[in-house]
Order: sequence, then C-alpha cells, then structure tokens
Amino acid sequence: MHNTITTDGRQNMAVISPIWQNPAPVSRPCGSESVQLSKTSSMSQNLQSMPDKNLYNLCKTHGERARIWRQRFAGLLPEVFKRKLYEKKGFISIFEFSKKLAGLSEEQVRLVLNLEKRFETMPALKTLLTSGKVSVNKLSRIVSIATHKNEMFLATQVQVLSKNAVETLVRDEKFATGNYGKNETKNMNFANRNSDRIDENSISNPANFSTANGSQKPLFAPKSLPGQMCFDTKNEKSNEQNYPKIIFGNEKITDKKTEFETLEISPEVRKKLLELQQKGLDINAIILESLQKREQEIAQRKAEIGGNLARKSEKMAQKKSPSRHIPISIKRILYAEHGTKCSAPNCQKPSEQIHHIQRFSALPGHNPHSLAPLCKAHHELMHCGDLDYLEIRKKSMLKSHEHLTGESFTANPPTPKEIP
Repeated sequence: MHNTITTDGRQNMAVISPIWQNPAPVSRPCGSESVQLSKTSSMSQNLQSMPDKNLYNLCKTHGERARIWRQRFAGLLPEVFKRKLYEKKGFISIFEFSKKLAGLSEEQVRLVLNLEKRFETMPALKTLLTSGKVSVNKLSRIVSIATHKNEMFLATQVQVLSKNAVETLVRDEKFATGNYGKNETKNMNFANRNSDRIDENSISNPANFSTANGSQKPLFAPKSLPGQMCFDTKNEKSNEQNYPKIIFGNEKITDKKTEFETLEISPEVRKKLLELQQKGLDINAIILESLQKREQEIAQRKAEIGGNLARKSEKMAQKKSPSRHIPISIKRILYAEHGTKCSAPNCQKPSEQIHHIQRFSALPGHNPHSLAPLCKAHHELMHCGDLDYLEIRKKSMLKSHEHLTGESFTANPPTPKEIP
C-alpha cells in the first residue's frame, strides 16, 4: 500500500503499483497556459478553414517580417565581431553565433563583415548596412562602383530600387567605364574604382530624359538612362574598327563592349549577297543603304502617326481625358524600330513596358517619338529620375515598414553630419 497525494491535495490510501511503473498523471493546465492552448487550437482550426488567398497573404506577412529582422540581425554582426561578444557568450566563432541565433550561413556572415570593412569610409552606405534598412544582397551589388562622390546617390537608389534594377544600374555603369566583366561583385573583389560617373545630376536632370527622336538617331542618347553614360566616347576608333566584320558561319560576332548573338542569315540571302559581291558590288554599302531606307520609312510613319494623334488629342481634350491605352498601330511602329528587346543600349532583355519619356500625366498622349519599349529593370530606372515617383515609392515603403514592424522608418539616408 502506498499513500499518494491527488491534484487537489487529498490523501489517497488506495493500493496502486509503484510510481515508476504507473507515473502520476500530469496536472491540468490552468491560467494563462490554458488560454494559450485554446488560442493555439483555435488558430489551427482557422488555418484549416482559411482560404488560399488569406493563407498566402499571411505567409507573405510573416516572411516579410522575418526578412526585416534578419537584416537587422546581420547589421549587428560587425559590432559583435569587434567586441568578440560571441566568445563571451560561449560560442566558438561568429559563424556559430550567427547560425544558432538567426540561421545565417558562413558565406552570409563573411559577406556582411566584408561589406562593413569596404564601407568604412562611406558613412551613408555603412549606416544602411548596420541599421538593416537595406538588404545585404543589394549592397553587395553596388560595392564595386561605390565611391565617395556617388555614395549619397547610391544610398538613395538602393532604398527605392528592386534588386534587379540595382543590378542593371551597376551593369550600365560598368559598361560606361569599360569595366564590365571585371571584378564582379559576386567575387567580392573590393578594389577601388574610379567610377565617379554616376551622380545625382545624371538622374535628376530632365534634359537627360527628353529627346526629339528620329530613326536616324538612337532613341536613347548618351546619359539618357539614369546612371548610364556614353558608351562609345571612351577610346574612340575609326568606323572600320567600330563595325565588326560579317562572318557567314557559326562564329560569334563580338565587340569589346557587347556580345551579340550569332548572325543568322538564311542560305537564300547569303547566296544573293555572294552573287552581288562576285559582280564587284560593295555589299556593305547595299546593306547600309537598305537599313537607312528602313529607318527613313519608320521615321516617316512615326511623323504621320504623331500628327494624327495631335489632331485627335485636340478634339478629345474638349470632351474627356485621354486614354492611357496605347493603340496597336503605335506598338507596331515601336517594335518595327526596336524589335522585341529592350531599347536601352547594351541590354538584351525582352521589352516588357512601353515607357513615356515625358510623363503621361504632364503631357497626355502617345507620341511615338517619346515612347520607348523597355525591360522591367530599365523602366524602373527611368522612373527614378522622376522626383514625384520617388516620393510615392518612399511613402509606400514607410507604410509597409510601419505595418510590419510597428516602428517608424525613414527612407532618406542620413547625411554625413548626422552620422556619429
């Protein structure tokens, strides 16, 4: 016989087996524990009955919050490393410290520490890193072109641009300085660059975005894209050296600044060109003449469409506001001029957006001279020259950040005087 004590404190004289054979039942949860258990069970029931749309939105919310706090944790690592805080808390290394506390890999930790070292003389970019306002992925892409002269410009851009747009901005600047393909950011080569060509003037100057286009001239003149400077003014060569020699084969035609796809010429066209060449005719002049004729036809069609649109807009202005829908006739002439690729220089991505060089709300209309098919990244870069657009993006970021974290957030980088 064994005496046991029940959960309410009364003594029980019943004969039971030893306690190691029949352990006593666990006491019932009470107070806050029971409330927590009921909340958990009700949440699981709600998840089972939750529609797919609501479940997806919940996943996005939690994922965004996790990303924000992960960025903030990464920003603390340089100070943790300086103080050797991981050793004081019993961790073998900062890699173990980061992995156990936040799940960061060794590669991510090394990237953060290297970036902090690279930004030692650039307080604006360093503050974005240590505060966690900008992801390490964006900062690692601009490190190869960051200088003292353009750090404030880059600090503003990385906060409003997407990761793909930041990559495009960096690639365009490398094309401009002739450094494309050298010391890629993914290799974390932090050699100093003399790339001071990106500045705030190149993106905020309205003259860089307005051009009277004709087919004889490229739609995008030098400095037309934000951060994208003239590609062919450095080390100018003669026309013979600028134009690559045509090869009728599987070899690729390459240039120092751009690689082109294999020139696809049908056997029929190749045969005709060879016949003309055997007759002593200059096939280069013939091809160039046909291309110029094509450009003149496109320019003439664009002028006709522009005149018709001007007359229609005068009539429609008296009745109602013009539509943002771009007519198919205008799209056809744009695709005939630029093809299916982005019209920005040295960009081989498919065009996804037709951009109004002059803002539609300011000058409503679809004049083909002020339209350009762009890829998603270059379209985002073009809008970054619009100050009103930047304000809209910043307000959207503020609302999203305050909703997720409940804290105030500023999209403007601190000035060097404000940084301690």
